[in-house]
Amino acid sequence: MTQSAQSDYAQVGQAIKRQFENQVAFFNIGKEHAFFFCSPDEARHAMDAVRRYREEGWNHRERVDARDAYKACLMSSKAWEGVHYTRRVISTDGALTVAAFNCAISCLENEFRAEHKGPEVDLAVMHPIRFGDARVWGDWICRRASDEDRCDRNVWAVIFDRVEVYVDNDMPTDMVLVAASPTRHWEGMTSRVQVVS
Repeated sequence: MTQSAQSDYAQVGQAIKRQFENQVAFFNIGKEHAFFFCSPDEARHAMDAVRRYREEGWNHRERVDARDAYKACLMSSKAWEGVHYTRRVISTDGALTVAAFNCAISCLENEFRAEHKGPEVDLAVMHPIRFGDARVWGDWICRRASDEDRCDRNVWAVIFDRVEVYVDNDMPTDMVLVAASPTRHWEGMTSRVQVVS
């Protein structure tokens, strides 16, 4: 190899070395020996994104566990029997209607105070017969829940993209319980829809 070629080779080697010194390697554990390089800023952004993703996952899991526990509490206390009369809604069509369900949500939202960010109405419990009524509302109102939620939590749908529907055979066939779960500043509250022919 000539001296000129050696010099060029050395310059290229130094340039590559400088590039590598300014990079951080991330290994893809899912594939053996696979890796890629990115700048330290990109690495920081990636780690921040991973951290946010994990925190959101943890927070979501905590909310789900709290909601499941509140649902169990409502069922054990037969909460639908003690709902205040101002939060009782009648559906007179012999079936659960969208209008009656929406009115039950509004009864709860009416209790929220402007000085605090009100909790979200986030769960409903109904007998399978009443869920049959809700199922015909269409996917844009009553969206099917994930397989995991159906198997693990008995949540069969999400109504209005926010109210998880628990299907429970212990609910009276003519009742639907709607609830806003407890939060740090909120004790929780329920409304109900009674279906009559």
